[in-house]
Amino acid sequence: MIKAVWDAIIVKADEKNDRIHGKFIIPDLSQEKAIIGTITDVGPGKWNAAGTERVPMSFKIGDRVLLPQVGLTKLEWDGIEYLATSEATVLGLIEEQN
Repeated sequence: MIKAVWDAIIVKADEKNDRIHGKFIIPDLSQEKAIIGTITDVGPGKWNAAGTERVPMSFKIGDRVLLPQVGLTKLEWDGIEYLATSEATVLGLIEEQN
């Protein structure tokens, strides 16, 4: 298992990135520029400016997120491909509508 540190997140990209997710539509032009995946681990967060406490992370394990193609580190662990990035790189949180 890969553990995230600082404000990093580890994401397993969806095998099939459909064009429509609930009410969220990804335009054809950006379809190749965005990655949708599920967060598998979240770091503890950065320290605040004073260095006295950690700033809470905005995401949790299991959240589905929208990521750019650039600024990600691709990793393979036990035959599974993961993406590592900082919390600030996440473009959006995908919330499924029932």
